Amino acid sequence: MKKLRLCLFALACLLGLVPLAADAANAVVRITVSTDSCQKVTGFGAAAMGTLMCPITDDRLIDMAYGEDSPIGLNILRMEVSPNTIGDVKYEYWDPIYDWKGYVKAVKMARSKGAIILGTPWSPPAVYKTNNSSSGGKNDDDPSQSVQGKLTADGYKKFFTWLNTFVVYMKNQGAPVDVVAIQNEPDFWVSYSGCLYTPDEMHDLVANYGSRFSKANGVRLLGGESFCFNPEYTDKLLDDEKTRNLIDIIGGHIYGSKPLGNMKTACDKATLYGKETWMTEHTVDPLGDEQKIYDVPRWQDELVFAEELNESMLAGISGYIYWYLYQRFGMIGDGESVPSGGNKKDEILPRGYVMSHFAKHLPGAWRVKTTSNYLSDTGSFERSAYMKGDSLIIIAINMLAKDIDLKLQTPYEVTSCKHISSTSLTSLCNVTDVPVAEPTRELKVTISGQSVNTFIMKMKDAPTSAQQVQASDAAASKSTSPVVYNLHGQRVTQMQTGQIYIVDGKKVVARQE
Repeated sequence: MKKLRLCLFALACLLGLVPLAADAANAVVRITVSTDSCQKVTGFGAAAMGTLMCPITDDRLIDMAYGEDSPIGLNILRMEVSPNTIGDVKYEYWDPIYDWKGYVKAVKMARSKGAIILGTPWSPPAVYKTNNSSSGGKNDDDPSQSVQGKLTADGYKKFFTWLNTFVVYMKNQGAPVDVVAIQNEPDFWVSYSGCLYTPDEMHDLVANYGSRFSKANGVRLLGGESFCFNPEYTDKLLDDEKTRNLIDIIGGHIYGSKPLGNMKTACDKATLYGKETWMTEHTVDPLGDEQKIYDVPRWQDELVFAEELNESMLAGISGYIYWYLYQRFGMIGDGESVPSGGNKKDEILPRGYVMSHFAKHLPGAWRVKTTSNYLSDTGSFERSAYMKGDSLIIIAINMLAKDIDLKLQTPYEVTSCKHISSTSLTSLCNVTDVPVAEPTRELKVTISGQSVNTFIMKMKDAPTSAQQVQASDAAASKSTSPVVYNLHGQRVTQMQTGQIYIVDGKKVVARQE
């Protein structure tokens, strides 16, 4: 019996049915890329803030981080929809720097770089709330004085009209927004700017008054944004046809929840209805609890960040937005004094370069499925793959301290390959060419221990984007029902009158029967 077990184990190893041991001598990790596509990647971004509710007013920082020619390559910018402005009427401590006007320069610069602009309220105006304050109402010093800040009955009626005012203001300033959210973290009670909603309350707000939100000029509405991507918030909006038709994107944060947890659950349902899913805020703090650790940049923390990006892609999201752009644990250093000196003011930090592995290459790509003899998608070794035009992009993250030999098996013949690797805080985004003597469907490469790697391969006879989309639904196309996509490349099950769709590869306008 023991010999039989050993033989079966050996056979499983040969067939690639068990994960490779971390210390296996000359072990080769095989990655096989399929043509089965998953989500289309919209992009990556950050909040245009340096501290809470403090917009970046220096557009040079935006210029450093955004656009194809920047070292980072961000293409989504998140801003606050301040509660202190309603048209020409100013409430509470109105200050033009900290309100809608404060973001105009940053938004203009980002848009000039092709960025998508997301506006999110942390709170609606105080006059619309039960506690008559933009604060969430939690009193950290004296809990007995805490009062939950929620929308009043009148606030429900005026909420979307207020958002329309914001959209019009930004457009008139030459800084239009593309997406507007309903509420930042509706399930997190705070002492700073905030507003609480239950899943039912957010659903009712959209169901009863969401039609008042103007989608002129293609502005889209984002719902959810739970601080832990609680699926109850997004399920309530997606399960009801009325609210589902009013919401264009679902979003959330992953504080206290891994990317392949709640967020994946929400993504799976959104995909059924042809909706994009965005992760709209998270920060990766250094590992460990001691304060001194928070003052010393470590490469291990950047690897954890890379894994979060990769796992978010595997969960099925289309957009990933980091928290602060301008901070010692953001993309660009703010110069705050730290013992290590690893926070140089106005310089791109290692986290920005790690982000670039994804942000500079994946927007507009389709994620495709992969298989590997290394069974786990997460942990000591991770990978994901994407098709973009005539390129195949593979990302591989090695958390192990030793090098790994990779065998990359592709569905199309590869004619050239560029390898971008980051291996330490001081060795970032190094570019080398992988030798390709003649077109091949298999490349052998080695990646360093504790590294982030991006492989960009040019493919011979690569399919067009439309063919890539159709290939993922080969089985569905054999049925009598047509395969339908919206203009964002997402599969939809129901068309809305007047909207343009791709039906079996052709553009059509949905008309009422």
